[in-house]
Amino acid sequence: MLNRVGLPAIALSCALLISWPAMTAETPPPPDFSGSWELNEERSDDPRERVAEAMRHTIDPSRRSAAAGRGGSGAAGSGGSRQAVGEEVEALVAAPRVITVRHHDPELLVASALPDQPFQATLYTDGRAFRRRDLRGESLEATASWRRGGRLVIEYSSPSGRAVEETWELVADGSRVLVSTEVAAAKLLPAIRVQRVYDRVEIIPWAVPD
Repeated sequence: MLNRVGLPAIALSCALLISWPAMTAETPPPPDFSGSWELNEERSDDPRERVAEAMRHTIDPSRRSAAAGRGGSGAAGSGGSRQAVGEEVEALVAAPRVITVRHHDPELLVASALPDQPFQATLYTDGRAFRRRDLRGESLEATASWRRGGRLVIEYSSPSGRAVEETWELVADGSRVLVSTEVAAAKLLPAIRVQRVYDRVEIIPWAVPD
């Protein structure tokens, strides 16, 4: 017959055995984004359409009071301030058509593979701050870190302070990279999300002929 001390000991042993696989399981290595990637336009969102759609659902504050005074809701304005915001957001969600990536974690170097779309950025996936530029040449401070499921999340702010989150995911067979950019809602424009799909292609990094 088991005594009163034996029962708790057995229960504890069983709990340890059940949890052992979880305690000893190793964290899978992060995905390797190295390679050349070409934008799949059919599967990707059009950033200009996304920005235009967002602008249709807002109104320039300079015209809001006038529209309200006429007893109507007012149509979306086309003031210079709204145009500037639209151009800024479009630069944040736009991307080169063909990119090459050299990934030796925690360093990830991304560059455009086309001479007419100069772009290069060095990212660090260990949470340290780094500088990156948007397609207009604006220098932005950013951080990047790995999240559950092998997702790489890059966080930064636009020149006007608009929060931006960019997520990179490699599909299971390594044939595609999914890049999602979310720009938080702020003055003049609601939140915008643009999904881009890149297919793996055979291009020698930084050696594309003119």
